Amino acid sequence: MKEYDLAALAATTDKELAAAITSPDGRRLVDAAFDQLPQMFRPEEAGGLSVVVHWVLSGDRLYEAVIENNRCMVSRVPCHEPQLIMTMASITFIRMVSGRDNPMKLFMMGKIKVKGDLGLAASIPRIFDVSQFADINRS
Repeated sequence: MKEYDLAALAATTDKELAAAITSPDGRRLVDAAFDQLPQMFRPEEAGGLSVVVHWVLSGDRLYEAVIENNRCMVSRVPCHEPQLIMTMASITFIRMVSGRDNPMKLFMMGKIKVKGDLGLAASIPRIFDVSQFADINRS
């Protein structure tokens, strides 16, 4: 697999990011971004949440984040009933988790579709520290 600096890639143009995502290694690139959610998770902000979030991304990508016991676990094989389903383009996901785009703005622009617990959806930016995205990529 080609090595990507995800934070640097998130800062590129939509055309460059789309080319990377649709490349032969594109699925692994999006997987790598999703796999960072546990390191970005802020249990002190989650307030004891026990929830399941499904992320439906373009390119037939479906991911699951389970938040319970002050931990966040992710899977590419969802097996729990979600309280929240967030649907978006893979580009939007990478821009959101990298902190390049504001999730509320993306939602208001219709780039993120939400089904389920809207209060939980509004808390996602608070419980995941996107400033950690670049640091994780450098380790």
